[in-house]
Amino acid sequence: MSDSFHNSVNQIIHLLKRSPGSITIANIQRLANIYKLESFPEVINAATNLKRLSIAGKILVMDIDYYDAHDEAGAKQGRITIEDVKLILANDNNEFGCVNSVTGDNILINCLTKYSNLSKFDNVLTQLSTLDNYTQDSMDLFGEYVKIYQVLKEKNQGDVILNYDDELCILVLGKFKISLIHDEETTFNGATEIALHIQTINTVNVIDKDLLVPVDELHSNFFNLHINEIEGLLQGDRNRTHTSELQMVKLFTTNETYRSKKRSEITLQGFELFPRGVAKLPTFNSSDLTRTYALLYKICKFNLIVKVIKDTIDQFESVDKFEELENEDLIFEQFLSAPTTTTTKDQSMTKPNNEDIEMTINEEDSANNSLFNDLNDVNSNTTTPSSEPKFISVTLCQNIVEIKSDISSLNQKFDIGNENESIEEFTGNVMVLREIIVSEGIL
Repeated sequence: MSDSFHNSVNQIIHLLKRSPGSITIANIQRLANIYKLESFPEVINAATNLKRLSIAGKILVMDIDYYDAHDEAGAKQGRITIEDVKLILANDNNEFGCVNSVTGDNILINCLTKYSNLSKFDNVLTQLSTLDNYTQDSMDLFGEYVKIYQVLKEKNQGDVILNYDDELCILVLGKFKISLIHDEETTFNGATEIALHIQTINTVNVIDKDLLVPVDELHSNFFNLHINEIEGLLQGDRNRTHTSELQMVKLFTTNETYRSKKRSEITLQGFELFPRGVAKLPTFNSSDLTRTYALLYKICKFNLIVKVIKDTIDQFESVDKFEELENEDLIFEQFLSAPTTTTTKDQSMTKPNNEDIEMTINEEDSANNSLFNDLNDVNSNTTTPSSEPKFISVTLCQNIVEIKSDISSLNQKFDIGNENESIEEFTGNVMVLREIIVSEGIL
């Protein structure tokens, strides 16, 4: 069939999914049909009116036990009371489950009892149908999902949550939700692509919901995978790149200098040394678990230091580097037209001579710095900083962030690419930098 037909069908499906509806048996069956899953309603106990809706795919069977609403209004609206929800896999996979690894909650029950509509249930059903549809005899995607969680948990020593926020996903580093998806955009030669889908979430220590990442990092870490080589998720043996439209971000305006709002004698200039710039990263797909995890670590570190830099820049204002030269001609003319003092024992005033300006001082004048006083009077409309000028330069690279300053305590270098430095250690060093900036009266 033509691509336009598939696009039209996908658009219709997405429109239907925007409003999954209230939690009724009819709406649950409608969602099951969208994902090409069969559904079978039946009465389990006539005496108590306990009913069951079974949803089945190639491997999965979900049993939803429920009661119809007892009140007349609820019955008309099709409302139900959930008794239990169970998931059974026909391939006897006992490791996979829809349970939150921290709370022990059954996320299927939560999806049908904690929320006013089927949005959460729709999200879980999307994931389950993907695992069910693309599981083969030679590759159990339900088992691969569990393996990915186990590998991530081992790498991160505990900061990994399975089935976070009532979704079939793995939360890593408190910022990234990872799930397995069918990546239609990278299907080629009729082959099915399965990829890790990484989505950032909004947490306290994040600049925006979308994290920032150097584009070159994405180009070196976007990998996709053929279904028959899904072991590559754990080995990283595929090199197909996948790029998507990215929103570019400028942290510094080129050739622009900034002056501190609180301490006017401090100026700052920033340099971005990224060949292809920095982009906001809401989601991306990958088939290389090892490299993806390394990338997530780098993204976390990069955004920690960038957050401090952005907070600092907020306390500066952009200034034109040539601003102080704009009135240079006027100041020079004032200097030429002002009376020049020539002091001797008998005479203290001479006529200004624009062609030959001559100033003579005696020992007493020299001792009193009268020449400099005169010059200060001539340039009375120029300002002199209350203290010595100071500078800060910030250089952002893919792996190194360097801060140089004649404020000695602000000379810092952060190695984002250092795999031996944990997130906790890196965070501690960034917080030390922030405290220095605060102590200097800049923040």
